[in-house]
Amino acid sequence: MTLPLDISFQDFPHSQAIEAAVIKQANSLGAAQAEIARCRVKLIQAPRQQTHNRPVRVHVDVMTRHHRHLSGQALSDDAREALREAFREIEFALRSEMVRTQSNALLEAKGGI
Repeated sequence: MTLPLDISFQDFPHSQAIEAAVIKQANSLGAAQAEIARCRVKLIQAPRQQTHNRPVRVHVDVMTRHHRHLSGQALSDDAREALREAFREIEFALRSEMVRTQSNALLEAKGGI
């Protein structure tokens, strides 16, 4: 299944390598991919503070096929690390959503509590 994916760069230079990393992270969601109706990834260059490096903020927004909105975000000086952390949050949220959906279906099948 091909995951519907929208990648945007805001105040962050477009990079084929980072785009490939986003695609790889999205595809690594594994079994949870079937639950995803849409995935949007934003890479935002944060304003420079007192440090020389400008941190990167990553937002990952997912809409599930059950019309639930899930979000993960991370901030790091390393764009790839921020991507990994944001996708870890999404994967955890998706797994929790799958368990909740399965539990509700099981309760309904047994006639409630």
